[in-house]
Amino acid sequence: MWENKMILISGYNYDNFLFFDDFWIFDFQTKTWQEVFLDKMSTNKKDVFSGRIRGKVTMVDNSLYYIGGYLGEYLLDVWEFKIKHTTLEKDLKNIYLNRNLCDWFVISKEKAKIEAHSSLLSARFYGTNPQIIKNVLSGRKKYIINNIILWCYTGKLDFKNLTDNDYQELDLISKKIIDDDKIITPNQKNNFFQNNLSVNNSTLLSTDIGKLFQDQTTTDFIILVKNEKIFVHKWVLIMRSELYRGMFNYVNTNIASVKDYSQKSFESVKALIEFFYTNNTAHIKSLEIAQELFDAIEYYGLNLKSEIGYYISNLLSINENNEN
Repeated sequence: MWENKMILISGYNYDNFLFFDDFWIFDFQTKTWQEVFLDKMSTNKKDVFSGRIRGKVTMVDNSLYYIGGYLGEYLLDVWEFKIKHTTLEKDLKNIYLNRNLCDWFVISKEKAKIEAHSSLLSARFYGTNPQIIKNVLSGRKKYIINNIILWCYTGKLDFKNLTDNDYQELDLISKKIIDDDKIITPNQKNNFFQNNLSVNNSTLLSTDIGKLFQDQTTTDFIILVKNEKIFVHKWVLIMRSELYRGMFNYVNTNIASVKDYSQKSFESVKALIEFFYTNNTAHIKSLEIAQELFDAIEYYGLNLKSEIGYYISNLLSINENNEN
Protein backbone atom coordinates (compact mmCIF):
# COMPACT_ATOMS: atom_id res chain seq x y z
CA MET A 1 0.00 0.00 0.00
CA TRP A 2 1.27 3.50 -0.76
CA GLU A 3 -0.22 7.01 -0.76
CA ASN A 4 -3.72 5.82 0.18
CA LYS A 5 -3.67 3.18 -2.55
CA MET A 6 -3.66 -0.58 -2.28
CA ILE A 7 -2.67 -3.29 -4.75
CA LEU A 8 -4.86 -6.38 -5.03
CA ILE A 9 -3.30 -9.38 -6.76
CA SER A 10 -5.50 -12.30 -7.75
CA GLY A 11 -4.84 -15.53 -9.62
CA TYR A 12 -5.79 -19.12 -10.17
CA ASN A 13 -4.74 -22.70 -9.44
CA TYR A 14 -3.71 -24.92 -12.35
CA ASP A 15 -2.20 -28.39 -11.93
CA ASN A 16 -1.10 -27.57 -8.34
CA PHE A 17 0.61 -24.36 -9.49
CA LEU A 18 -0.58 -20.92 -8.43
CA PHE A 19 -0.66 -18.09 -10.95
CA PHE A 20 -1.37 -14.38 -10.54
CA ASP A 21 -3.26 -13.01 -13.52
CA ASP A 22 -5.20 -10.04 -12.11
CA PHE A 23 -3.62 -6.85 -10.80
CA TRP A 24 -5.78 -4.02 -9.52
CA ILE A 25 -5.14 -0.73 -7.71
CA PHE A 26 -7.78 0.61 -5.32
CA ASP A 27 -7.69 4.35 -4.55
CA PHE A 28 -9.09 5.00 -1.06
CA GLN A 29 -9.67 8.68 -1.76
CA THR A 30 -11.69 8.31 -4.96
CA LYS A 31 -13.06 4.85 -4.01
CA THR A 32 -12.29 3.56 -7.50
CA TRP A 33 -10.55 0.52 -8.99
CA GLN A 34 -8.06 0.58 -11.85
CA GLU A 35 -6.88 -2.56 -13.63
CA VAL A 36 -3.14 -2.82 -14.22
CA PHE A 37 -1.56 -4.78 -17.09
CA LEU A 38 1.91 -6.12 -16.44
CA ASP A 39 2.90 -5.99 -20.09
CA LYS A 40 2.25 -2.41 -21.16
CA MET A 41 3.03 -3.31 -24.79
CA SER A 42 0.26 -5.88 -24.89
CA THR A 43 -3.35 -6.36 -23.86
CA ASN A 44 -2.42 -9.73 -22.35
CA LYS A 45 -1.33 -10.15 -18.78
CA LYS A 46 1.72 -12.18 -17.86
CA ASP A 47 1.25 -15.15 -15.60
CA VAL A 48 3.47 -14.90 -12.56
CA PHE A 49 4.18 -17.90 -10.33
CA SER A 50 3.69 -16.90 -6.72
CA GLY A 51 1.56 -17.45 -3.61
CA ARG A 52 -2.06 -16.40 -3.80
CA ILE A 53 -3.80 -13.65 -1.82
CA ARG A 54 -7.40 -14.64 -1.03
CA GLY A 55 -8.28 -11.56 0.95
CA LYS A 56 -6.79 -8.34 2.21
CA VAL A 57 -7.60 -6.20 5.25
CA THR A 58 -6.31 -2.65 5.30
CA MET A 59 -7.03 0.37 7.51
CA VAL A 60 -7.12 3.84 5.97
CA ASP A 61 -8.62 7.07 7.29
CA ASN A 62 -10.69 5.52 10.08
CA SER A 63 -12.10 2.76 7.87
CA LEU A 64 -11.30 -0.91 7.68
CA TYR A 65 -11.42 -2.37 4.16
CA TYR A 66 -11.75 -6.06 3.37
CA ILE A 67 -11.13 -7.12 -0.20
CA GLY A 68 -11.63 -10.76 -1.14
CA GLY A 69 -12.33 -13.11 -4.01
CA TYR A 70 -13.46 -16.63 -4.86
CA LEU A 71 -10.39 -18.89 -4.59
CA GLY A 72 -8.34 -16.00 -5.87
CA GLU A 73 -9.95 -16.13 -9.31
CA TYR A 74 -12.50 -13.35 -9.10
CA LEU A 75 -12.80 -10.13 -7.17
CA LEU A 76 -16.17 -10.59 -5.48
CA ASP A 77 -16.19 -8.57 -2.27
CA VAL A 78 -15.11 -5.11 -1.27
CA TRP A 79 -16.33 -4.13 2.20
CA GLU A 80 -15.78 -0.88 4.06
CA PHE A 81 -16.33 -0.70 7.82
CA LYS A 82 -16.40 2.71 9.45
CA ILE A 83 -14.57 2.57 12.77
CA LYS A 84 -15.22 4.85 15.70
CA HIS A 85 -11.99 6.64 16.44
CA THR A 86 -10.86 7.57 19.92
CA THR A 87 -7.73 8.69 21.67
CA LEU A 88 -6.50 8.78 25.23
CA GLU A 89 -7.08 12.53 25.17
CA LYS A 90 -10.75 12.12 24.19
CA ASP A 91 -11.34 9.37 26.74
CA LEU A 92 -9.78 11.46 29.52
CA LYS A 93 -12.07 14.35 28.63
CA ASN A 94 -15.10 12.03 28.79
CA ILE A 95 -14.19 10.68 32.21
CA TYR A 96 -13.50 14.25 33.38
CA LEU A 97 -17.08 15.12 32.42
CA ASN A 98 -18.60 11.98 33.96
CA ARG A 99 -16.27 11.55 36.99
CA ASN A 100 -16.88 7.79 37.25
CA LEU A 101 -15.44 5.96 40.28
CA CYS A 102 -13.78 9.04 41.78
CA ASP A 103 -11.91 8.34 45.03
CA TRP A 104 -10.85 11.91 45.89
CA PHE A 105 -12.70 15.14 46.60
CA VAL A 106 -12.12 18.63 47.93
CA ILE A 107 -14.51 21.27 49.30
CA SER A 108 -14.26 24.72 47.72
CA LYS A 109 -14.69 28.14 49.32
CA GLU A 110 -18.31 28.06 48.08
CA LYS A 111 -18.80 24.67 49.86
CA ALA A 112 -18.96 22.81 46.54
CA LYS A 113 -17.70 19.22 46.43
CA ILE A 114 -15.27 18.69 43.54
CA GLU A 115 -14.28 15.10 42.73
CA ALA A 116 -11.38 13.54 40.85
CA HIS A 117 -9.20 10.42 40.62
CA SER A 118 -6.37 10.59 43.14
CA SER A 119 -3.86 8.57 41.09
CA LEU A 120 -4.34 10.87 38.10
CA LEU A 121 -3.79 14.01 40.19
CA SER A 122 -0.64 12.50 41.66
CA ALA A 123 0.70 11.54 38.23
CA ARG A 124 0.17 15.05 36.90
CA PHE A 125 2.00 16.70 39.81
CA TYR A 126 5.27 14.72 39.75
CA GLY A 127 3.91 12.00 42.05
CA THR A 128 2.72 14.32 44.82
CA ASN A 129 0.64 12.66 47.54
CA PRO A 130 -3.09 13.23 46.77
CA GLN A 131 -3.73 14.22 50.40
CA ILE A 132 -1.26 17.10 50.05
CA ILE A 133 -3.05 18.23 46.88
CA LYS A 134 -6.31 18.14 48.84
CA ASN A 135 -4.86 20.15 51.72
CA VAL A 136 -3.54 22.85 49.39
CA LEU A 137 -6.76 23.16 47.35
CA SER A 138 -9.24 22.96 50.23
CA GLY A 139 -11.20 26.19 50.74
CA ARG A 140 -10.06 27.87 47.52
CA LYS A 141 -12.37 29.34 44.89
CA LYS A 142 -14.42 26.79 42.98
CA TYR A 143 -13.40 27.94 39.49
CA ILE A 144 -9.72 27.92 40.48
CA ILE A 145 -9.97 24.32 41.70
CA ASN A 146 -11.99 23.35 38.62
CA ASN A 147 -9.29 24.76 36.37
CA ILE A 148 -6.61 22.72 38.11
CA ILE A 149 -8.72 19.56 37.79
CA LEU A 150 -9.49 20.43 34.16
CA TRP A 151 -5.77 20.71 33.41
CA CYS A 152 -5.06 17.36 35.07
CA TYR A 153 -7.52 15.59 32.76
CA THR A 154 -7.18 17.57 29.53
CA GLY A 155 -3.95 19.57 29.66
CA LYS A 156 -5.97 22.74 29.16
CA LEU A 157 -7.24 25.69 31.19
CA ASP A 158 -10.47 27.67 30.88
CA PHE A 159 -8.95 30.81 29.40
CA LYS A 160 -12.29 32.61 29.10
CA ASN A 161 -12.71 33.05 32.84
CA LEU A 162 -9.10 33.39 34.00
CA THR A 163 -7.61 36.78 34.84
CA ASP A 164 -3.93 37.63 35.29
CA ASN A 165 -4.41 37.38 39.05
CA ASP A 166 -5.91 33.93 38.58
CA TYR A 167 -2.83 32.80 36.66
CA GLN A 168 -0.63 34.02 39.49
CA GLU A 169 -2.78 32.16 42.00
CA LEU A 170 -2.60 28.98 39.90
CA ASP A 171 1.18 29.17 39.85
CA LEU A 172 1.35 29.78 43.60
CA ILE A 173 -0.92 26.78 44.18
CA SER A 174 1.13 24.52 41.91
CA LYS A 175 4.35 25.52 43.68
CA LYS A 176 2.72 24.91 47.06
CA ILE A 177 1.50 21.46 45.98
CA ILE A 178 4.91 20.44 44.69
CA ASP A 179 7.00 22.10 47.43
CA ASP A 180 5.08 20.29 50.17
CA ASP A 181 5.98 16.87 48.83
CA LYS A 182 8.80 17.10 46.27
CA ILE A 183 12.24 18.62 45.89
CA ILE A 184 12.62 19.73 42.29
CA THR A 185 14.55 22.40 40.44
CA PRO A 186 13.26 26.01 40.53
CA ASN A 187 12.98 25.89 36.74
CA GLN A 188 10.36 23.13 37.03
CA LYS A 189 8.41 25.05 39.66
CA ASN A 190 8.27 28.42 37.97
CA ASN A 191 5.24 29.02 35.74
CA PHE A 192 4.13 25.40 36.14
CA PHE A 193 0.93 25.61 34.12
CA GLN A 194 2.30 27.92 31.44
CA ASN A 195 5.28 25.62 30.88
CA ASN A 196 3.11 22.53 30.64
CA LEU A 197 0.54 24.20 28.42
CA SER A 198 3.29 24.74 25.85
CA VAL A 199 3.73 20.96 25.52
CA ASN A 200 1.53 18.91 23.18
CA ASN A 201 -1.47 17.81 25.27
CA SER A 202 -1.63 14.23 24.02
CA THR A 203 2.11 13.70 24.52
CA LEU A 204 2.10 15.08 28.06
CA LEU A 205 -1.05 13.19 29.04
CA SER A 206 0.12 9.83 27.67
CA THR A 207 3.50 10.26 29.38
CA ASP A 208 1.97 11.03 32.78
CA ILE A 209 -0.79 8.42 32.57
CA GLY A 210 1.70 5.88 31.24
CA LYS A 211 3.72 6.20 34.43
CA LEU A 212 0.73 4.87 36.38
CA PHE A 213 0.98 1.55 34.57
CA GLN A 214 4.47 1.06 36.00
CA ASP A 215 3.40 2.07 39.52
CA GLN A 216 1.41 -0.56 41.44
CA THR A 217 1.17 1.49 44.65
CA THR A 218 -2.00 3.34 43.60
CA THR A 219 -3.81 0.52 41.77
CA ASP A 220 -7.17 -0.70 43.08
CA PHE A 221 -7.94 -3.67 40.83
CA ILE A 222 -6.37 -6.91 39.59
CA ILE A 223 -6.99 -8.70 36.29
CA LEU A 224 -6.22 -12.42 36.55
CA VAL A 225 -4.92 -13.99 33.36
CA LYS A 226 -3.99 -17.67 33.56
CA ASN A 227 -2.65 -17.44 37.13
CA GLU A 228 -0.82 -14.17 36.38
CA LYS A 229 -1.80 -10.77 37.79
CA ILE A 230 -2.05 -7.39 36.11
CA PHE A 231 -2.46 -4.46 38.54
CA VAL A 232 -4.63 -1.66 37.17
CA HIS A 233 -6.81 1.34 38.04
CA LYS A 234 -10.57 0.89 37.77
CA TRP A 235 -11.07 4.34 36.33
CA VAL A 236 -8.64 3.60 33.49
CA LEU A 237 -10.55 0.41 32.64
CA ILE A 238 -13.94 2.11 32.49
CA MET A 239 -12.44 5.01 30.57
CA ARG A 240 -11.09 2.74 27.82
CA SER A 241 -13.27 -0.37 27.71
CA GLU A 242 -17.02 -0.81 27.33
CA LEU A 243 -16.69 -4.29 28.85
CA TYR A 244 -15.36 -2.96 32.16
CA ARG A 245 -17.60 0.10 32.02
CA GLY A 246 -20.62 -2.16 31.90
CA MET A 247 -19.24 -4.49 34.54
CA PHE A 248 -18.69 -1.72 37.09
CA ASN A 249 -22.14 -0.30 36.34
CA TYR A 250 -23.93 -3.54 37.19
CA VAL A 251 -21.81 -5.16 39.90
CA ASN A 252 -20.33 -4.03 43.19
CA THR A 253 -17.64 -1.47 42.41
CA ASN A 254 -15.76 -2.62 45.50
CA ILE A 255 -14.70 -5.90 43.88
CA ALA A 256 -10.93 -6.20 43.88
CA SER A 257 -10.27 -8.58 40.99
CA VAL A 258 -11.74 -10.32 37.96
CA LYS A 259 -10.70 -13.19 35.71
CA ASP A 260 -10.04 -12.43 32.07
CA TYR A 261 -12.10 -14.71 29.80
CA SER A 262 -10.87 -13.46 26.44
CA GLN A 263 -8.80 -16.64 25.95
CA LYS A 264 -5.81 -14.49 25.03
CA SER A 265 -2.28 -14.91 26.32
CA PHE A 266 -1.03 -13.04 29.39
CA GLU A 267 1.41 -11.11 27.17
CA SER A 268 -1.41 -9.97 24.88
CA VAL A 269 -3.74 -8.88 27.70
CA LYS A 270 -0.90 -7.02 29.42
CA ALA A 271 0.01 -5.30 26.15
CA LEU A 272 -3.60 -4.24 25.72
CA ILE A 273 -3.82 -2.84 29.26
CA GLU A 274 -0.58 -0.93 28.69
CA PHE A 275 -2.16 0.46 25.53
CA PHE A 276 -5.06 1.70 27.70
CA TYR A 277 -2.60 3.82 29.67
CA THR A 278 -0.27 5.01 26.92
CA ASN A 279 -2.25 4.91 23.66
CA ASN A 280 1.03 3.66 22.22
CA THR A 281 1.78 0.36 20.48
CA ALA A 282 5.57 0.56 20.66
CA HIS A 283 5.61 -2.08 23.41
CA ILE A 284 3.91 -4.65 21.12
CA LYS A 285 6.84 -6.63 19.80
CA SER A 286 5.28 -9.47 17.83
CA LEU A 287 2.70 -9.93 15.12
CA GLU A 288 1.05 -12.73 17.14
CA ILE A 289 0.31 -10.36 20.03
CA ALA A 290 -0.90 -7.66 17.65
CA GLN A 291 -3.30 -10.07 15.97
CA GLU A 292 -4.60 -11.29 19.34
CA LEU A 293 -5.28 -7.68 20.32
CA PHE A 294 -7.18 -7.05 17.12
CA ASP A 295 -9.22 -10.22 17.66
CA ALA A 296 -10.01 -9.20 21.26
CA ILE A 297 -11.40 -5.79 20.32
CA GLU A 298 -15.04 -6.92 20.22
CA TYR A 299 -14.69 -8.84 23.50
CA TYR A 300 -13.38 -5.83 25.38
CA GLY A 301 -15.80 -3.40 23.73
CA LEU A 302 -13.04 -1.10 22.58
CA ASN A 303 -13.00 1.94 20.33
CA LEU A 304 -9.32 1.39 19.66
CA LYS A 305 -9.47 -0.46 16.34
CA SER A 306 -7.95 2.36 14.38
CA GLU A 307 -4.76 2.67 16.40
CA ILE A 308 -4.20 -1.09 16.74
CA GLY A 309 -5.19 -1.65 13.12
CA TYR A 310 -2.63 0.82 11.83
CA TYR A 311 0.02 -0.87 13.92
CA ILE A 312 -0.85 -4.34 12.62
CA SER A 313 -0.88 -3.06 9.04
CA ASN A 314 2.60 -1.58 9.49
CA LEU A 315 3.90 -4.70 11.21
CA LEU A 316 2.56 -6.90 8.42
CA SER A 317 4.29 -4.71 5.84
CA ILE A 318 7.59 -4.99 7.72
CA ASN A 319 7.30 -8.77 7.96
CA GLU A 320 6.42 -9.12 4.28
CA ASN A 321 9.44 -7.03 3.29
CA ASN A 322 11.70 -9.14 5.50
CA GLU A 323 10.38 -12.34 3.94
CA ASN A 324 11.06 -11.01 0.47
